[in-house]
Amino acid sequence: MKIFNSKTTNGVKYYAVSLFEKTGIVKTGFSTRFGGVSSGRFESMNFSFITGDKKENVLENYKRYCDALDIDINKMVLTRQIHKDDIHTVDENDFGAMINRECTLVEADALITDKTGVTLVKFSADCPVIYLLDTKKKVAALVHSGWRSTAMNIVGKTIEKMKQDYGCNTDDILSAIGPSIKKCCFEVGEEVAGVFEESYGEEVIDRNYNKPHVSLKDVLTQQLKGAGIRTENITQSDICTGCQCDEFHSYRIKKGECGLSIGTITLI
Repeated sequence: MKIFNSKTTNGVKYYAVSLFEKTGIVKTGFSTRFGGVSSGRFESMNFSFITGDKKENVLENYKRYCDALDIDINKMVLTRQIHKDDIHTVDENDFGAMINRECTLVEADALITDKTGVTLVKFSADCPVIYLLDTKKKVAALVHSGWRSTAMNIVGKTIEKMKQDYGCNTDDILSAIGPSIKKCCFEVGEEVAGVFEESYGEEVIDRNYNKPHVSLKDVLTQQLKGAGIRTENITQSDICTGCQCDEFHSYRIKKGECGLSIGTITLI
């Protein structure tokens, strides 16, 4: 069984986390570029309201995605991602922001909930999205972890907050790292490489290029283990959004001329 299993419903193609889906308590998804109505550089399934796409197209994309996964569009939780380590515990005031009402989005790169029917949403165009699920307490979290947030260990801090606020036990937490840019396509400067090499070792850096390349997925795996997640409960997609930019939005490869994908998790 694949770790992330591709599904297509009414032309909407997405990937689900197999490890999570078989628990029967969540629905998961990571969108592709297929099945939406956007055009040009956003083609076709784009979820960003702020990068120049038509609002009516973006809303239609959300509707199609929600129909495909059979989730409530009015209980989606969107936030403004600021590449820091802010973590937000979801309540009813967060439902439907920018979907069914105009508002200022909460700034947070990680979301946690224990409420059924609520869909946590994280945007991505190369950045890793990490899915977390406590199968006993029925607590879900979703983390956007670009290189800055990864350097701040946002995933470790999210797990700690799950423990403190909900009494979660790391032995019961499943984790999955979604489709994202891999080491082959993630070129960085020496300063950024040094940040990760110092904390996580030379094995997360590849210097067989003109400039160093970093494996955020390897760093995140170390962070998950450091937070107490069992090795057998850590999975990751083998998809590189840079290499597969025909299927996924890639900020790096398209030099910013792209839309945004979403990762989602819904307690049922």
